[in-house]
Amino acid sequence: MADAARRRRQWSAIAAEKKATDVRLMGSETVTYLQLIVRASQDLDAAKVERQIDKDVRRVPLAVQDPAALKRILTAFAARYAEGGYCQGLNFIASLLLTVVEEEEAFWLVCLLVEDILPPGFYSTELHGSKAEVHVLTQLVARYLPNINPLLARWSLTLEPFAFAWIMCLFVGELPLHLLLDVWDRLLKDGVTVLSRAGLSLLRIHEKALSAAGSMDDAMLAMQSHRVWVHARPRLACTGRASAARRGRDRERLLALTPPARAPAPARVVAAPVLSRPRPRAARRRRPSGGRAKTTTAA
Repeated sequence: MADAARRRRQWSAIAAEKKATDVRLMGSETVTYLQLIVRASQDLDAAKVERQIDKDVRRVPLAVQDPAALKRILTAFAARYAEGGYCQGLNFIASLLLTVVEEEEAFWLVCLLVEDILPPGFYSTELHGSKAEVHVLTQLVARYLPNINPLLARWSLTLEPFAFAWIMCLFVGELPLHLLLDVWDRLLKDGVTVLSRAGLSLLRIHEKALSAAGSMDDAMLAMQSHRVWVHARPRLACTGRASAARRGRDRERLLALTPPARAPAPARVVAAPVLSRPRPRAARRRRPSGGRAKTTTAA
C-alpha cells in the first residue's frame, strides 16, 4: 500500500508537470483534455478511428474499471495527433496508467511518453521509433548475450518478433503488475533506455531454458515463459512478509537493469602478520643468580 501511494503521488506530479509545460509552451492556443474530447466527436472519422478504438478498448490485458475512461483517453489522444493518426498499442499504455492515476492524469502521461520519452515515430503508422528500439536491443544482445541468437537460429527463430512485442507495448501484458510498475517507475525517471535494459534482463532469465529446448515449440515457450508470471503468480501483488520477500527476489532478478558485464577479479587479500604482545615487565619470572633454579622435593 505504501508503494502504491508513493507511486500515485509521483506519477500524478509528473502528469501535472507535463500539463503545466504544455500550457506554458502553447499559451493561448492550449487545448484542454475536455476540449480534445469534444473536438474528437466532431473531427475524427467515426467509421475508422472510433471503430478501431472500440476494438482496442476490449483488447487490453489489464482489468480496467472504467472502459469509457480508456476510450476517452484514446479518442482525445487521436484528436491531439490527428495528422499522425491512431496506432494500436496505445490502449495497453493507457490501461496501465489508469490503474495508478486518474483519467486526465493518465492522458497527460500518455502525451509525455509519446512526446518526450519515447523516440519520434514510436506509435506512428510506420513505427520507425519502435523498430529503432528493437534494433538497439538486438545489437545489445549480440554484444552482452552472444548465446541468444545462435540458440534461436538453431530452431529457425529470430529475436526481432519477440523483442517487438515486448517493446511495442512497453512490457504491458508481458510482466506481472508489480514488476511492470517497477519497470515503468524507471521508464518515467530514466527514459527509453530502460526498455532495452529490461529486455536484456528477460533474455538473461530465459537463456538457460532456451539452451535446454529440444524443439521449436520448446524454444518459443522458453521465450514466452515470463507470461506465466502474469497469471500464475497473482499473489505477488498482495502484501505480507512472504510475498514481499518474493517481490524482492523478482525485482533483483528482473530489474538488474544494467548490461551483464564481466565482474572484476577480486582483490587479493594478504593477511597481516600476527605480532605477539610482550608480557608486562612485572609478570616476567626472574631466575636466581648462579644458574638454574633449584628444585625442592617434598619429604
